[in-house]
Formats: sequence, structure tokens, C-alpha cells
Amino acid sequence: MPVSRSVVALSAGALAVVSVLSLRPSLAGVIAQATTTYKCTTSNTCVTATNTKGPALSATSGSNTGVVANSTNGNAIVATAASSGNGVEGFSISGNGVGGYSSSGAGLISQSGNFGLLTFAAGTAIYADNTSTTGSAIIAVSNGGIIYTGSNAATNQQVFSIDASGNEILAGTLMQSSQPTIRTATSVKKTVMAYGARTSSPTLEDFGSAQLTNGQAYVPLESTFATTIDPRAKYMVFLSPQGDNRGLYVTQISGRGFAVHESNAGHSTIAFDYRIVAKPYDSNAARLAPTTAFSGLTGNVPILRPSKP
Repeated sequence: MPVSRSVVALSAGALAVVSVLSLRPSLAGVIAQATTTYKCTTSNTCVTATNTKGPALSATSGSNTGVVANSTNGNAIVATAASSGNGVEGFSISGNGVGGYSSSGAGLISQSGNFGLLTFAAGTAIYADNTSTTGSAIIAVSNGGIIYTGSNAATNQQVFSIDASGNEILAGTLMQSSQPTIRTATSVKKTVMAYGARTSSPTLEDFGSAQLTNGQAYVPLESTFATTIDPRAKYMVFLSPQGDNRGLYVTQISGRGFAVHESNAGHSTIAFDYRIVAKPYDSNAARLAPTTAFSGLTGNVPILRPSKP
């Protein structure tokens, strides 16, 4: 049975219909219920299937893999949808819809003008497993747009995104178990590691400077800051005088501002700095609230890997 360029491997017991344009016309429709292999030695594509109205290739297996494709140099499967269809579709009752394995290259490459990879699942939509100690399980590359985005299908709202500059927007709460750190630039063109402050309760702070005249001053809250703090909770004010005095204290704390006086009826005229620590308007979080947020991050992680060819 002469063949110009074809290799088709069908699992035993599987029923498949393949339309191969590169075969002779008498072999354009092949029905096989046992393992059938077509071999070729050309450097071109071994099997080309084209259908202008339906799927170009459909493979069904009752208990095993629908399609197995191996390549020693190049792509094992290349699928192109001419119009609005999908290049590759994978459906599975209990296994993997599409599984990709590679010992050195990419297990799965998807390229599209719209969605490179679109997955639907009742469980995990995308599972990436790097079997080596080097490399990355997932690499996302952008030419200037959004690198990664996530949405909540129940509310139809985007909940996070990462752009090409590394800026992340997060709609929910960011939690971490270690000390928050920030890469900080220095004036000598070096970078150092700075650490984020930890507080027992959510706080919102403001800073400023004012002038004590004849032993007294009134400091109004900046208008925008005043709208961001909880008016039902008293804020704290810490003072740092910029000259000799008998001591300073704060009175008349309100949503509009606060007064500063010198102790013992002093009459100093000096500048001072202040720091305001307030409760945010939009937070009702408890002080040092117990959490088990990280209890589900260790153990019981399924390892799902496609079978090696």
C-alpha cells in the first residue's frame, strides 16, 4: 500500500476516521479498529487532515488516550483553525483534556490573535508542573500589554492583573507569611532591602510641620486625609518640637484638627513636626486577628503529569 507521507497511530480498540489528503484517493477515508500505522521518511508533515465544514481530525478512546503524537525534532502536533474554531480541543471525563510532555522544549505552545489558551474545568483550569529543579512551570510574555489577568466569573469582575512593567493590581487582600520587603534605591546607585512596618491594627498616617506662636497653635487636618479616617475613632498625634521649650501637649482633637500648647503656660514660639496615626475609614479588621489563611498551602497537592511518550 504505497503512501506519500503519512504516519497515523491509533490505539487498539479505538474507532477513528481520518481524511488524509496526501494519501491516494482510494485511501482518503480510512476506518481502523485495530492498530494501523502509516510510515513516512520525508521531512514534511506526516499526516495532513483538512475539513472545510467540521473537525479535521477526531479521535475517541473509551479508556485511554485519544491521540498520541511523538516527534524527535519539531512539533508533534500542529493544529490550525482557519476561521473562528479552535486549533485544539480536549475533552476528558476524568483525565486531562490536553496533556503536553517534553524532555527539553515546551510541553505545550499555543498562539492566537485572541486567546492563546482557553480552558474550562470543574476543578483546576490550568495545572503546570515543572519536573526538573530548573526552569519555570509557567512563562507568560507580553509585548507591552497585560501579562496576566484574573476574573471572577460569578461577578464578571476582574480581580487582579499584572502588566508588562510588573505593576500588579489586586482587588482582594494580599497575605504573606514572611517579612514584607521592598527593593530600595540609594543615592550611590546601589539598591538595598528595606522592610515594611508591622502594626497590630490597620492604620493610616499623615505627617506635617506647624508653628507654635506664643505657646499655642491649631493644626487643621488636611482635607483629603480627613475623609479617609474613621470619624468615630480617636486618632493619635505625636509631636517633635524644633527648639527648646517646656514641653508640648495636644488638646481639642476632632475631625477638623487639633490644638497644641506649651506646658506650664509657656510662651515659646517654635516650629514643630507632627505625626498622626488614625484608623482607616474603610477598615473594620480586628486587632491581631487569628488566621489560618496559610493552612491549606502545604500538603495534599495532587501531582498530575501526562504520560511520557
